[in-house]
Amino acid sequence: MAWKNLKQRSLADGLVSEHEALTELDDVNDFMDWQAIEDLLCDIHAKRHGNSAWPPLFMFKALLLQSWHNLSDPGLEKQLARDLLLVGFGRFGSKNRAERIGRNPKTGEPLVIKAKTMPTFKAGEAFVGLLNKA
Repeated sequence: MAWKNLKQRSLADGLVSEHEALTELDDVNDFMDWQAIEDLLCDIHAKRHGNSAWPPLFMFKALLLQSWHNLSDPGLEKQLARDLLLVGFGRFGSKNRAERIGRNPKTGEPLVIKAKTMPTFKAGEAFVGLLNKA
C-alpha cells in the first residue's frame, strides 16, 4: 500500500506566508503519544487500487480535531489547509468544457470532442513577482 508522503517539502512550502490556520491547533500535538497510536493503526489499509491513501494517523488526527473543536466539515477543511496551503503560489480549480466539433489535424475531417472537466491554475502575485525579479 502506498501512503501519501506528508513530510516532503515542495516549492510551495517556500512561498507559504503566515496564516492563522498554520498554528491555530498546534497545541493538540502536546496531548497525545502519536507514535503509540500510529503503531495501533499501522495495519489499516485502504483499497489496493487507485490513488495513494492518506496515512491512517493523519485521518485519525483529522477526526480528533473535528470532534474536539466541534468543527463542521468545511471547518475541518480550513484547518487541514495548513498542510496544503499555497498562499501566494496560486489557485487551482477546474473548468467545464462543453462538447464541441473539432478537426482531425492529419485529415481535416470533423470530429466530436467530448465534454470534459479541465484543471486550471492561476498564478498568485507573489509567485509571479518571485519569477520576475530583476
